[in-house]
Amino acid sequence: MKISTKFQISNKTRKARENDIGSIWLIREIYLSLTPQILKLSMSIDGEWLILGSQDGSIRQWKFKGDEFGDSGMISSSGHQIEPFFNEKEDFNIQAHSNAIISLHWENDEGSHRFLSSSMDRTVKLWEAGSTEPNAVINCSDWPTSVSFHPIQKNIIFIGSLDASVQILRLIPNEGSPNKFLTKVVETIRVQDLLTSLSISPNGKYLACGFKDGGVAFYDARTLKYRCDVDCRNRRGKSSKGRKVSGISWKRDNKSVLVTTNDSRVRLFNLSDLSTFVKFKGHINEETLLSAQISNDEKFIVSGSENGYICLWDLQPDFGRSIFGIQYNKNNLNGSNFHPNVTSNQISLRYDRINIRRGPTQHCVDSFKAFDSSLTSTILAPPAFSKKIIKFFKMNQRNSLNYPSFGTYINEKNAQIFIAVNRNGQIRIFMNIPN
Repeated sequence: MKISTKFQISNKTRKARENDIGSIWLIREIYLSLTPQILKLSMSIDGEWLILGSQDGSIRQWKFKGDEFGDSGMISSSGHQIEPFFNEKEDFNIQAHSNAIISLHWENDEGSHRFLSSSMDRTVKLWEAGSTEPNAVINCSDWPTSVSFHPIQKNIIFIGSLDASVQILRLIPNEGSPNKFLTKVVETIRVQDLLTSLSISPNGKYLACGFKDGGVAFYDARTLKYRCDVDCRNRRGKSSKGRKVSGISWKRDNKSVLVTTNDSRVRLFNLSDLSTFVKFKGHINEETLLSAQISNDEKFIVSGSENGYICLWDLQPDFGRSIFGIQYNKNNLNGSNFHPNVTSNQISLRYDRINIRRGPTQHCVDSFKAFDSSLTSTILAPPAFSKKIIKFFKMNQRNSLNYPSFGTYINEKNAQIFIAVNRNGQIRIFMNIPN
C-alpha cells in the first residue's frame, strides 16, 4: 500500500536537491493485541530476525519467511495467496526478564544470531535467536541502561549502568553445558555521570559513553584511557542544563559520531579535530529512548519522532568540508589530540570540554507519518534485510497489484526500509523507493 510521497518541513538552510524520500510504501503491518507497551525493537545484521522488547520484560521474536508458504497467506488483489515475510503472530514469545526491557543489541556478525538484552530487573542476558533460555545471565548493581558487543572481539561485552560505571566482561564457554557461557569481569571504570547510552566505534578502538546531563565522553576501548568529552546542550531555554543522551551511533570512517538527546536534537560530531558539530532538529524526542541512525549509504540521517513521524536529514558526501569548514592539521588526525596519560580508572577533574565551533542547524528536510499515535521505537533495517525484501517482492509482484514495482536500479543500498512501533503495539514496516 502506497501511503505517501513526502511531507516537507520548511528549511531555510536547505539547498535545492533531489529529495531523500521518493515513494513510501507500507509493506507490512502487524497488530499485537493486549500487549504491554513495546519499548525497543531491533533486527539481526542478516535481517533474519526481528525482536521486540516490552515493558513487562517479554521479548517477541519473528523469523523472516520470504521463501516459505503456509496457511496464513495474504490474498492479493488478483486472488493469489502470498505469504507475508513476517507472520501476524510472533514465532517466539519469551518472558526474558521480570521488569521492563531497556536495551537490545545484536552481535555485529551476519553469521551470528546472538543478542543481548538489559532490563530494569538489573540483569543482562545473552540469547540465541529462537531459543527460550538465556545462554548467560549477568547481575548488575544498578539498571544496565546500555549494552554492546565488541565489534571485533566477539566474546567481549560492554555494560553501562545507571550507577555511573562501565563493565567490560569476557564470555567464557561453559564446558559442562553446550552453548552456555560464564562471565568474567575484565575491567570496571567509573564515569562522571549517570550513564544512559554507550557505543563502540566500528573499528573497535573507541568507546563513547553518553550521560544524563547530555555529555558524551570518549575512551580508548582497549586500554580504557579517558580521551575527552563534549557537551550536547542548548545555549538557552529549558534544555540549557542538558538532557540525557538516548542514542549514539558511528559513521563507518570511525571519525564521526551521531548523538541523540532528549532535547529533541541530533548532533553530529567530527572527531578528526574534535571541535565542530552540526545540529539537526524538527522531530520530537523528550521522553523516549529514540536513537537516530545514519543510512546505509550514509546520505542521510533518520530518526523517529514521538508525534508518530519518521524524519530524515540530508548528509552530503562532502559533509566534513562544506559544513564544518575544517582546516585539517596532520597532528590532529585520528584523534591524536586525545590525552593518553590519564589512567584507565581516573576521571580528570579538569574535564577536556571541547571548544565547539558550531555549524548550521538543519531543520527536518523530509518526513512521513508512520502512526497517528505516539511512536516508541524505530530502526533503519540493515542492507541484508533490504536485499531479502527486494527479492521477495520481485518474486511476488506479478501476483499483486498492491506491491510496488521494482526497476533494475533498486538495490539494498538505495531502497531504505524503516521499521517502527507505537504505544498500542502496532508494528509497521515501510519501504522508501527513490525517485
